[in-house]
Amino acid sequence: MSQGYKTHEETDKEDVISGKFYELNGLLISSPQLSASSNIRELGQAIDDYAMEVRKRCFEMGMPFDLALRKFYEKHGTGAKVFDIFYADRENLILKDPDSPEFAGDQEAKEVLNLFLRTLAKLRDPNIETEEDYKRAKQREDYYAIPLLEGTFTRQAKNIGFLKAVKNKFKEN
Repeated sequence: MSQGYKTHEETDKEDVISGKFYELNGLLISSPQLSASSNIRELGQAIDDYAMEVRKRCFEMGMPFDLALRKFYEKHGTGAKVFDIFYADRENLILKDPDSPEFAGDQEAKEVLNLFLRTLAKLRDPNIETEEDYKRAKQREDYYAIPLLEGTFTRQAKNIGFLKAVKNKFKEN
């Protein structure tokens, strides 16, 4: 016996059937539902339910965008250059308003950009449900900005310049 736990060779049939071996060793557990502990089974079920909800939301948000993107690719091809028409300011990753007259894209491009912006808005604010909510979201300053993970202040200053990095830092607070 090692450290008070039975090794695989020392385990008897009753331990395996009762689930004691799986709880003590932890190495052979293949599912929380196999645990003898009701707490572990309930926790496993809660995690499974949450994961299912996340997959459902990703599918609901991603499927229309995926279909629109396929149509766009069929018409325009692939590659980074096909997205150039989407940018109002490529350096700062600001997108155009697909409903504005300055947007020169066709219907497929407009649909892709619109769905992309709506998906970003929904990720920023999960409470967006109606067209009115989207109209309010469009009024926000960051609606057309592509969010990226924030780098350190030093990295930001190196990439965009010290003064702009300081301004960004004060905007956050």
